[in-house]
Amino acid sequence: QVVTLIEPKRSNNVNIGMARFRMTPDQIRHAILSMDTSVLNAENLSKLAGFVPTPEEVELVRSYEGDLKQLGPCEQLFLSLSVVPRIKLRLELMAFRLQFDSLLKEAQADIELVQSSLDALRQSAALKTIFGVILGIGNFLNSGSAKGGAYGFKLSALKQLGGTKASDGTTLMQYIATYIESKYPKATKSPTNSPRSTKPLAYEKDALGQDVARIRKDLNRLEGQLKLEYDAKEDKFPQVMASFAKQASTKFDALEAKFNKLQQDSKDAAVFFGEKPNTKWEDLFKIFTDFVRAFSSAKKELERRAQQAEKENNELHLLNK
Repeated sequence: QVVTLIEPKRSNNVNIGMARFRMTPDQIRHAILSMDTSVLNAENLSKLAGFVPTPEEVELVRSYEGDLKQLGPCEQLFLSLSVVPRIKLRLELMAFRLQFDSLLKEAQADIELVQSSLDALRQSAALKTIFGVILGIGNFLNSGSAKGGAYGFKLSALKQLGGTKASDGTTLMQYIATYIESKYPKATKSPTNSPRSTKPLAYEKDALGQDVARIRKDLNRLEGQLKLEYDAKEDKFPQVMASFAKQASTKFDALEAKFNKLQQDSKDAAVFFGEKPNTKWEDLFKIFTDFVRAFSSAKKELERRAQQAEKENNELHLLNK
């Protein structure tokens, strides 16, 4: 007769999950201790972490004094896993080791994209030309007032360009677009000097910072575990993970240095454009992407008007024949 000690619902969930492993409890324990990633890939480690017995469940199965062979599958698994020290954290760190390279690569790609976009904004000759024209026109319109003769303008002023209209309905943005198109045509091709200028909006400063911090946290947790004692001779965790920790720390230090540089460059870019140092890069990028969209929209509207005017002139010419 099978002896069950664990609550039925919990026991059933564990049994269903473990059936997919097609391994005995002792084989699973051995795979964990021997760091056998051919059996325990990242996905399996994640699943197995959900089956780790609680301290109360460990105490319950260990207190059983009958024939161990009569214990149910869930109870036998819990009994086998109970001898593995700090098993839940161990499984999490084993999974972290397998996922580390992809986590690092993803974070590095995000950092490099934001960095290149910030650099593109600051180095854009086209943007300097466009902003110079905007400043000049603004000073001309405000000549004779306290706002005239300005040396610069707040980025928030860019939003007002589409709302300021002449008597014929032409917006200030459309006038600026027309002027730049005629005088500085190259500046209208790629104002921000970055064809990927909208993508960094998806990489929020706080979220990217959390990704980097999570990697650091797991490395710190691993270093803490490596300082502890490991008695079992078959336990390969300290040997395998010590080697991994050394290599991973070196790689992460380089990533963290890039991220710290990005944060400082983000502050410098915000100040460069007259914003507060704590302005998030996604907010800075949004100002420019909104401006580029409005600028492009103004150009298209002018082109539409020109085509409409040409069409009307052609029709009038035909009528006068």
